[in-house]
Amino acid sequence: MKNNLTDKSLENCNNILIVEDNQLLLDAIEMMIKLLPVKDSLPTFQIQKAFDYEKAMVKILEISNQGHLNTVILDINLGKSKKGERKSGRELGVLIRKHAPKTKIIVFTSHSDALEINAILKGINPEGFLIKDGSTDHNMFQEVILNVINGETYYSDAVLKIIQNKTRNK
Repeated sequence: MKNNLTDKSLENCNNILIVEDNQLLLDAIEMMIKLLPVKDSLPTFQIQKAFDYEKAMVKILEISNQGHLNTVILDINLGKSKKGERKSGRELGVLIRKHAPKTKIIVFTSHSDALEINAILKGINPEGFLIKDGSTDHNMFQEVILNVINGETYYSDAVLKIIQNKTRNK
């Protein structure tokens, strides 16, 4: 992977990669981005999609050749690739963080156990973190995307509770 994923500049364009192995969710996330309120200050979006680790790596390299990768919406459980290998979104997130540290990562996962969440926080340190627990509606999801794109951090209540419990237990 090249080190210049976020070094090149495409004005008024926000390259977003959605990595999700569930087709319905993948399409829904894409639609939520396309339905974001149009504002003059908001850049246009170039949306790319990947179903697994390998396809995500290909998309990342393609995007790096065109410009830079601004934001990744990342599922952690990516299923098996065509080669039968199982690589997680957490591994992908760590690679993105290492080679493209300016890329903003929003984790959207069904994992809700404290050990996994703490591992994701430690390994990826995402700018956004949502749990697929039914408490996230499309308005909140859109708000999280906009907040992260604008440089803010957003963690769902479930993630914040785990962080607070970890802090208390130290």
